[in-house]
Amino acid sequence: MTKAVWHWNSNSNPWCPKQEPHWTKYSDIDNEIIENAYQNHQKHVELDAYLIDLEHNVQKKKSNHNKQRPIRRILIEKDHNLRNERFFIPPKLTKTFSSYSAFHSNFIQEWTTRNFNIMHDMKKIVQNAADGIIHEGHLLGQDNEAKWLGNTLLQFKNSTEKEINKCCVRLYTHESFLYILLNKTLREDDMSKVDTLGPFAYLLHMSSSNLKEHLYQGIVYRGAKLETDMINDYKKALNDGCR
Repeated sequence: MTKAVWHWNSNSNPWCPKQEPHWTKYSDIDNEIIENAYQNHQKHVELDAYLIDLEHNVQKKKSNHNKQRPIRRILIEKDHNLRNERFFIPPKLTKTFSSYSAFHSNFIQEWTTRNFNIMHDMKKIVQNAADGIIHEGHLLGQDNEAKWLGNTLLQFKNSTEKEINKCCVRLYTHESFLYILLNKTLREDDMSKVDTLGPFAYLLHMSSSNLKEHLYQGIVYRGAKLETDMINDYKKALNDGCR
């Protein structure tokens, strides 16, 4: 099975024929947006910061149309590319561990406390999750990406809880602002984002119990460069009973 991957030329001078072209792939969401436009035979498509000219294979900066770069489309095997930018960045040293609640997260526990009256209304939770993603994306200047994520989730508003959970897992594993922001929010227990990211975090958390047949049973190893303070925090957490 193959998939289409779009790249932009990231050379200092993208039009210089003497430079060997260096191609950088678009984010997962931008790639989906561009490919969808390509499949629908559109000549142009809009991203958050750029306009994509599919007729001439050119990327134009919204703030200055004179700043243009070539783009290309290639087909690769679906499991071909390793996502280094997601799995190999050094983790930031923050408050690493905290006491766990019934939801293994103080952040999610706080959201459920505030929204106890809608816990059985999946349509409402999905709507709130989509609205929250769109709101947070707007704050980051990622409106198009956020709308794509939110609208994709809303397509499952009337689906079963299991299908909603599957959608949330897919969206979380996409390369976008969402997983970066959600990870940071959960790691820091940032309660200022409970109302916006809480619904999605709750749905994502519930996937671990609703999608047990898809869970991998085994040991997963990840390499990372850890600061001494982080290692000491982890050792202390183990001594305190954290697993």
